[in-house]
Amino acid sequence: MTTNLQSHMPLYYKKDPFLTSLLNAINNELDRLWLYRADSLKQVFVMTATDEGLRRWEKELKLIIAPDGLSIDDRRTLIIGKLMRTSNAIPYLIELTVGYITGGICHVTEDLENLKFSIDFDGSLNGIANLDRAIEAVNRMKPAHLELVVILNTHADMGGTGYPSRALTHAELGAETHERLRYIDLETLIP
Repeated sequence: MTTNLQSHMPLYYKKDPFLTSLLNAINNELDRLWLYRADSLKQVFVMTATDEGLRRWEKELKLIIAPDGLSIDDRRTLIIGKLMRTSNAIPYLIELTVGYITGGICHVTEDLENLKFSIDFDGSLNGIANLDRAIEAVNRMKPAHLELVVILNTHADMGGTGYPSRALTHAELGAETHERLRYIDLETLIP
C-alpha cells in the first residue's frame, strides 16, 4: 500500500517544494507504519504467525519456546493442540484435537462401564503423524479416572473382513515394517 497524501491536497500545494518533500517523508513513514501493522496483526493468529509470534504463543501457553528440531508448522500444531484442550473432554473435541495433530481421521468410543474410551483410527490415512503428541494431548484433556486405548491396524484388519477389501498376502505384508503396517492405509498395499 502506497500512501499519497498529496492526492488529498489542493493542486497549488503540490507545487510547493518544501511541502512536497515534507509530505513525501510523511508518506514513507505511513507506509512503514502500515507494514508494521500488517505484520503485527499476523503475529496474533497462530496460522499466520512467524517465529516471533509463535514464541509469544509458546510463552503464554507455557510450552517449550522454540523447541529444537521442530518446524514452524509443527510448532503451530502444538500450539493449536494446546488451545483446543478444554476441561470437558467430550468425544467430538477429542476427535478434533487428535485429527488436527495427527492429520488422520479417528473415532472416539466411550466405554464408561469399564472406565475407558478408545480412539480408533480408520483406514483412510497414509500414516499417522505426531501420534505421541496426540496421545499426550488427550491424556491432558481426559478425566483422570478414564483409561485411554489407542486402536491402530490389527492382525484382524489384515485378514480382509471388509477392510481392506481382501486378505493381504505374506509377500505384501513382508515388504513393509511392522511399525509402518500399524499406521498406513492397508488398501494402498493391494495392487
